[in-house]
Amino acid sequence: MVATKIAVTGAAGFVGSTLVTDLLADGHTVVGIDSLDDFYPVSLKRWNLSKFEDHPAFEFQQVDIRDTEALLTCTDSVDVMVHLAALAGVRPSSARPLDYYDVNVGGTASVLDFMLHHEVPHLVFASSSSIYGINPDVPWTEEHLPQPISNYANSKLAGERLVARAASLHGFTATAARLFTVYGPGQRPDLAITNFAAKMLNGEEIRVFGDGSALRDFTFVGDIVDGIRGCIDYTDSTFEAFNLARGIQVVLSDVIHLLEKVLDVDAKVVYEDGFRGDVPQTWGSIEKSAAKLGYRPSVDLKDGLMESRDWFGQVAALALDD
Repeated sequence: MVATKIAVTGAAGFVGSTLVTDLLADGHTVVGIDSLDDFYPVSLKRWNLSKFEDHPAFEFQQVDIRDTEALLTCTDSVDVMVHLAALAGVRPSSARPLDYYDVNVGGTASVLDFMLHHEVPHLVFASSSSIYGINPDVPWTEEHLPQPISNYANSKLAGERLVARAASLHGFTATAARLFTVYGPGQRPDLAITNFAAKMLNGEEIRVFGDGSALRDFTFVGDIVDGIRGCIDYTDSTFEAFNLARGIQVVLSDVIHLLEKVLDVDAKVVYEDGFRGDVPQTWGSIEKSAAKLGYRPSVDLKDGLMESRDWFGQVAALALDD
């Protein structure tokens, strides 16, 4: 990839900060955009930023993507916009539907205004595997019918369609990266793997919704970033969606057993009623991403958990509530 100027929304988040670190290491100039909201502890977001905020090729703009005027004026034209900022999570979206549509759809519309105003030629939009919902025909390819069952999933699908239509109308290129259950150092502390690990390290009970039989396609954050970088480079069509997954299903109860081995602690598991909106399985086909992006995820779950142990310890030390 030729050195370019890249804007990244959600730059202080889990995937965003990992991507920014990678881009800076390769000689790119990066404008990081983030509202630093309190969806999860702001201290963790500031810790993410501290890894590169003094880098001479990095500029940070604290902007809410819904503030269209502020977004338009926070920087001049860039070569690529990577739009990762979002309200994430299936469960919290059930209680905050308006907020989720406001940020994930309205905020995406503001990003598209930025694209048009500054004539940015390429957009990468972070979508989600949750859009496939309850489609039983796995592994899901990009051509499978979306069947979302949560506010979060519906807002992401709406964002995808907004991006695809804008790219077609206005002549820029866009890719939608459908991310599958991302984990690794920096993962949000409310998400299953980090939440489970931190509580296990503190000798606390972990709560599992359902009976532990849910199937997930867990994907290490480094592999996800490689896929996003492939999306940055891909400009062969006006709009294209790509699954970024490991391509392997794992039973949730097996993840807990693996965490016990990696952390050398026993889990105290409490099973609770399943949550409406959670899907029974995720599993992504990565054939298209491999063929068109050169995407080759390489980190298996055990190795990814081993690489995350220091992060689990940091979160455990904070003793965060659910």
